[in-house]
Amino acid sequence: MGGSTASRRVAIFNSRPDFIEALRVALECEGFTTACAHLADIQTGALDLLAFVHLHKPELIIYDLPRPYESHWNFLRLLKETASLKAATWVLTTTDTKALEAAVGASGVVEIIFGEPYGVSDVVAAVRRMHPVPQTMCSMDQPLASVHVLVVDDSPDIREVLTQTLELRGATVTAVSTAEVALDLLEQLRPDVLLSDLEMPAKDGYWLISRVRALAPARGGLTPAACLTGRANPEDRARVLGAGFQYHIVKPVDVSRLVGIVGILALKP
Repeated sequence: MGGSTASRRVAIFNSRPDFIEALRVALECEGFTTACAHLADIQTGALDLLAFVHLHKPELIIYDLPRPYESHWNFLRLLKETASLKAATWVLTTTDTKALEAAVGASGVVEIIFGEPYGVSDVVAAVRRMHPVPQTMCSMDQPLASVHVLVVDDSPDIREVLTQTLELRGATVTAVSTAEVALDLLEQLRPDVLLSDLEMPAKDGYWLISRVRALAPARGGLTPAACLTGRANPEDRARVLGAGFQYHIVKPVDVSRLVGIVGILALKP
């Protein structure tokens, strides 16, 4: 494999939007170029997988194997024999080891990640084994050294990938799943930056930032903060900034923008 990003193309096929997004960010942080699609679109015929692969030309394909295993396995075997996919490496993900083995048996065609559930780090580790990170990428600068970031997101996949992304740049990360826990920890730990999801099932990001801004400065009320949200229109941005966040980061997250914003926020007095 060459060391250029152009030669490190990965396609991700999964049924979980949060997992797709988390894995995309994690792999792009490692220097890969990604193309993503939902399995439902392939299964219903809304997406032509062969046309997708021809367009993006991935060298590695991460494919979550759904039930029924036997029919989907046969489908994958046929795909593997097509001219455009013969040269690709496959990482097959599944959460049911016994059912898969009973249906298809052992295979040397793909690497299978087992777990209940498997995580982003498991899949990234498998990709690394097949496509090692070039030395020039391993010696990355650490622009966030000495920066402590408090991350709040109800999705474990998003928490995991945000933590990995920021730690790779030198940051110390505390990641929690609820706004209530984040508020308690903010007063205790006094992080340099708060990075919060906006849409959470119980107390949301607006609730959290309103409570933070109500604190006295000595208790963390001035902590610089950015939110993560899928809402991208100007009205939402105005509401976010009016609520007390300094930055409005739209999903899907751009890694370089995320790191840059955290670095800027950490410089605030």
